[in-house]
Amino acid sequence: MAVWPTAPFAPSPPPTQADLERSLDGVTAAWIVGEDQRRVRVGRSALGPLRQLLRIRDGARAGLGASARPVTLVFERACRPSGALRIDGDCSVQLLSWSDAVDVEEPAALAAWLAAHGAGEPLRALSRSRAPDAALALSAWRAAAPPEVGPHVDALSPGGRAVLDAERLDAALSAVRAARGGVAEAAWALGAWHGARRGPWDEAYAFEAVTDAMLRRLGIHEVFEAALAGVPAASVAGIARFLVEHITWRARWGIEQRMPLLAREALLAAARDSGAQENAVRARRLLFGEGDLAPPGTELVAASSGGRFNRLCTDGVHAFGVDGHELMRLTRGRGATALTQLVAPGSPLAARAGSLFFLKRSGAHRVSVEGGEVRSGAGPLFHLAPGRLRRALSRFVAARDAALARLVPSDADLLPLDPGHDACDAYEAFGGALPAALRLRSFWGCDAARGLLHEAPARGAARTIALGGRPAWLGATDTGVLAVVAREAGEAAVLAVDEGGPARLLGVFRGSAGDVLAALRVGSGAWLRLAAPLGDVVVALAGAAEGDRAPLAT
Repeated sequence: MAVWPTAPFAPSPPPTQADLERSLDGVTAAWIVGEDQRRVRVGRSALGPLRQLLRIRDGARAGLGASARPVTLVFERACRPSGALRIDGDCSVQLLSWSDAVDVEEPAALAAWLAAHGAGEPLRALSRSRAPDAALALSAWRAAAPPEVGPHVDALSPGGRAVLDAERLDAALSAVRAARGGVAEAAWALGAWHGARRGPWDEAYAFEAVTDAMLRRLGIHEVFEAALAGVPAASVAGIARFLVEHITWRARWGIEQRMPLLAREALLAAARDSGAQENAVRARRLLFGEGDLAPPGTELVAASSGGRFNRLCTDGVHAFGVDGHELMRLTRGRGATALTQLVAPGSPLAARAGSLFFLKRSGAHRVSVEGGEVRSGAGPLFHLAPGRLRRALSRFVAARDAALARLVPSDADLLPLDPGHDACDAYEAFGGALPAALRLRSFWGCDAARGLLHEAPARGAARTIALGGRPAWLGATDTGVLAVVAREAGEAAVLAVDEGGPARLLGVFRGSAGDVLAALRVGSGAWLRLAAPLGDVVVALAGAAEGDRAPLAT
């Protein structure tokens, strides 16, 4: 994921419409990616309407107008990332080269486009900001402010928008600290304000971002440390909300070990009394454990302690990924084992011939899959891999799209087989064999709405496989594809299809197919990387009965 600038070392040039136009030129597909890494593909046909909606408004931005988790549009040219656009809850937009977000001319239309493509939070947030009761909520929020913040409230929330200017926030925070004393006392005053509204915490108004920002400027760790000794009754709901919304890594906080039981019970009780059952569910998960992390039908392999398992790959026996800054080996029945530390989270990974290859600033390195000494590893010969990959991708995309166009109706919601960014990055960094999708003799794609998988061999007749549900994920193996399919009754199935072969059911689990961020073929089964509230988990499918097959239509 892109890292968005918050305090640039030097001012960037002012945002222009031309910047946005250049970022969209030549884009062949895009992905809508949430903060939890769930993603939805947007095909080329939907990018024309998007371009018309990305018209930025002249003049200074008036502040955040609606509150929702941001999403990122990751643009692709020929299956390779070419840029990213962050879209905030009020549908203001920000390119990586811009130091701040800017408003678009028609935020409601952009929000509707996102909702039509599976990202509905911005549309709901804009609707809340324009609802008749928004003015009453603003008045109640302002009335709940600590008295010493009163002179600053209008400047921080003009017209109900949130102005998160560092100078204004610091002036208000200085007033609180001067009136209250230490960090803990300031946190309790702001916590009482932050918890004043009853109702779901994730259905916030824009102006509530002000109290959240002031608490964050005190420091998430500092507020947590203060809460270990207990929170005053008037502040406990707001502190519970703040901790739930900002502690998103499960293991490294040690909440159950460090926070006394009575303090945790008080925070949970406040969440229960906050006017929404989902608040209590989120608080219990944070304060008392997540319960069984593996959905029914799967077995837990490992849970990330740093938020997510980046760059997941396999040698056929284990899986490997970067968790925080640690290179981890994941083994069924043994969990996660650190192989080395100080690895950049974005480093490509490749498992080859008993070694795991990764990048450091000094170049390619490798370590045995069993652990041990880190050694320098050779990169691709004469740096030929990037050029070879560009040519292969260009040919692949043109041939794939032409083949699928002959099979799939023009109105289809197409999910084509892509080589995958991780596999392409690993090839560019370490050479070796081209990504699996480029080595297959067939082109593959799903008609998602109709639940069909199409195979178009380079030679021979095409065929169609009925998947029995809506496909949510499609990836390449050495011999064909893996597909994750949403089925009825809250179940998801994982199918393996070899070139020219039948569809084989590898297993079924209870849960959302949309939670699957990646799937790997490990041994004869499949492992899944799943999004979870406090960080990724990797699970192994329990398997399917011998002889299980998916229906086949030709």
